[in-house]
Amino acid sequence: MTRLEPVGWNRKIRNGVNHFLEFIGRHPLTVLVLPSVWFLVFYLPFWKSSDVLCQLGSPFFSGNILLVPPLYCVLGRIPFWLTDGLLHGASPSIFAAQHPSLAAVYTLIALQHAGLWFALRYFVVTLPASPTSRGAVTVLLTSIASLYSFAHTAGAEATTAITWFAVFGAGIRILDGRATWKTWSFYALVLLLCIGSRHVSALLLSWLPVTALLLMLLSFLRRKGASSPSRLAKIAGIAVALGIGIIGIENAIVVTLCLSFGVTQRQMVGRTLCERIGSYLDGLSPAEKEKVRLRVSRADDDPSIKLAIDSLIRVGTFYQGTNRVIARAIENSGMAGDRLEAEVDSTTLKAALRFYATLDPRLLTVIFKDVARGFYPTNDHSIALTGPKATFYSVADIAKEPESWAGIRALEFFNPPVASATLQRALHDNYIRHWRFLPIAAWCVLFAGIGLWRLVRGKLTLGLALVAVCIFGIGLVVYIATCVCNITQPRYVLPLWVATAAAGCVLIAGKAPRGRSWPDFI
Repeated sequence: MTRLEPVGWNRKIRNGVNHFLEFIGRHPLTVLVLPSVWFLVFYLPFWKSSDVLCQLGSPFFSGNILLVPPLYCVLGRIPFWLTDGLLHGASPSIFAAQHPSLAAVYTLIALQHAGLWFALRYFVVTLPASPTSRGAVTVLLTSIASLYSFAHTAGAEATTAITWFAVFGAGIRILDGRATWKTWSFYALVLLLCIGSRHVSALLLSWLPVTALLLMLLSFLRRKGASSPSRLAKIAGIAVALGIGIIGIENAIVVTLCLSFGVTQRQMVGRTLCERIGSYLDGLSPAEKEKVRLRVSRADDDPSIKLAIDSLIRVGTFYQGTNRVIARAIENSGMAGDRLEAEVDSTTLKAALRFYATLDPRLLTVIFKDVARGFYPTNDHSIALTGPKATFYSVADIAKEPESWAGIRALEFFNPPVASATLQRALHDNYIRHWRFLPIAAWCVLFAGIGLWRLVRGKLTLGLALVAVCIFGIGLVVYIATCVCNITQPRYVLPLWVATAAAGCVLIAGKAPRGRSWPDFI
């Protein structure tokens, strides 16, 4: 009898855990809100340095219309306008320089947290899984501190987890045949917010049509030559059409704002590309740099292009002085103001692309090493620290350029002792740091192992496994594109990490309803 007691207790414990997970799976918000409560109780809002000063603090100009997409720059100011209008009777126009109160910033942060709760819940309840499995992935998502840390940070990157999980949830509903016109409308709206907040997220437009086409190919192969399922082809076609429409709407918003504020429309990505070129050139000797200059230059080059190429090699990146070198040369032609800046941006982009066109193995090696750093040593802890670190570093930026921060610098979280104490608390916060021993690569191996084990045992369908691979794939593609264009930082790994977590949830919990595969024809 005594030998059976441990078995009885084990069964009771398992049943208790299963009941607990089943409850969470049916009511995911009961735990999804808890990390937000933690951040709101123990931390003032985080502020993503001068990037957000441009997005949410400055009057509208080329920086928050063209350099970064304008949608978050507009929507993020609405809580400032509403809160301070209600509390103080007046607030600046959304398009003017901002001086939000702490309460106004808290309103923005609270809305970002609420958006994250909704997106995570929407994704979890969409998964074709049992309530117990949904409970397990809900606990997993709740444990990822970086999702909540970014929700607690003012800045466009706070939209990444919100929009990506929502898009994946809507996409799974669509692929599984559960979509209505409301699902498609929600999918389109979230994608607009996504690409209207970060340029690189435009690649997410390809996820649903590519996934649908791959599922169609899988179905075709399993039917051994039968005709491809028309439903998936229709999904791919609608997704492509919506993607084109969304790009058109985003461009229309940009054009309208450019006309409204007298901004010359142009590509400003050359400023970013210069950062990647600079990291490549920094590793070369003077003699090697000269050889690169000869490879990049052409005999018929415009003098401004030649000057830009030479400046990137001898002076440094756009922000290190190449912008001033090009501007001084172009000023002689009589250009000034926004037209001058537009010409500088155009010249910078042409010069930067010349370096990429060489396909120098050393440049490719630098890019590859940065891609690898996204998997190791980057982890959830380092990504989650982005907000408190950026807030702390903003104090130094304020000291250097106090006039630029005039409407923002009075906020309490920029008080030097407060910013320092916040960073120290975050560095030692057990919730933020508990996954510090697992780099992204380890999570990938863990999720892949679980998915393969479930696939072999027949607990996971090929269709769902392929969807998980596509989710991870779009995160990887976006991260690679980021590394091609810029020097990697932990915050740039967020799309890859979000996609890894979402794919892992599908591999851990995904299961076709009894009596059919997922979708019906796979």
